[in-house]
Amino acid sequence: MRLSSANGRKSAAACAAADSKPPASVPQFDRSGVAPPADRSQVVTVVAGLPRSGTSMAMQMLAAAGLPVYTDQHRPPDEDNPRGYFEHEQATRLHQDVSWIPQARGKAVKIVAHLLPFLPEGEQYRLIFMHRNMREVVASQKAMLERLRRKGGELAEARLMRAYTQQLVRVQTWLRRRAEIPVLAISYAEAFADPAATAARLARFLGEPFDTHAAAAIEPLLRRQGADPATALR
Repeated sequence: MRLSSANGRKSAAACAAADSKPPASVPQFDRSGVAPPADRSQVVTVVAGLPRSGTSMAMQMLAAAGLPVYTDQHRPPDEDNPRGYFEHEQATRLHQDVSWIPQARGKAVKIVAHLLPFLPEGEQYRLIFMHRNMREVVASQKAMLERLRRKGGELAEARLMRAYTQQLVRVQTWLRRRAEIPVLAISYAEAFADPAATAARLARFLGEPFDTHAAAAIEPLLRRQGADPATALR
């Protein structure tokens, strides 16, 4: 059926309006209903998520709980992450080199979401994936890039949201292929609202020993960008 010119203009306008809106939803995934690992010393615990989604906070919880973390202190604490980033430079180059992975057995390592598909087979993994309100992620990332005067701070919010949503879709597609990897999805907002419950979920997923009391000691003031800019702490 041929559209009239009026309908064509209306359709084009509708598409343009839709393109300017943030994504309606993002993939959510959790397959944590499994028994704790029999031998955690052989497991690589991966903490992942979009930038500014709470991965450093999750690493902080795990370190407090007594789980060794795979970090090199290459990126020191700063205004954006006063407690530190808990990163290892090797993990940022996972797409180029995976030879270090055995060194992370029995430890937690932070890996950005878009590098997850480069995790090699042949290892036991437990994945903790952080989810955060997309507007908060974008606001926090833009604020950090602007403070650092790095490229990307000037990008439109809708464009960043689409890019991040595409990353999440790719991760979900990869996880379908790697069905052997247990995944615990953690909500950034819920972790702040009820850190004790989040610590308990982590303990069930990762097994003992796990100091849930220490893991629950999250500082609420570290939350910088709220979903509503009027209520953001910074």
